[in-house]
Amino acid sequence: SAPMHIAASTNTPVIAIFGPTDPLKYGPQSKKSAVIRKPLRCSPCEVALCRLNHECMNLIEVDEVFREAKAILESV
Repeated sequence: SAPMHIAASTNTPVIAIFGPTDPLKYGPQSKKSAVIRKPLRCSPCEVALCRLNHECMNLIEVDEVFREAKAILESV
């Protein structure tokens, strides 16, 4: 997460992908940042050993990340 915070602190565009951790607590704080996550009933849980096969991460699709990256780059 350090590179994400360094980039955000220099106002560099950032896309942060979050699963079990809380993006409000650990996410980037810049205007040029975006967070991708799935708001599941169990997330954020901050549990190291997931009982649900990391569904919060597995549901994030490549196309979602690509669209967000494209939107950020087009706005710069």
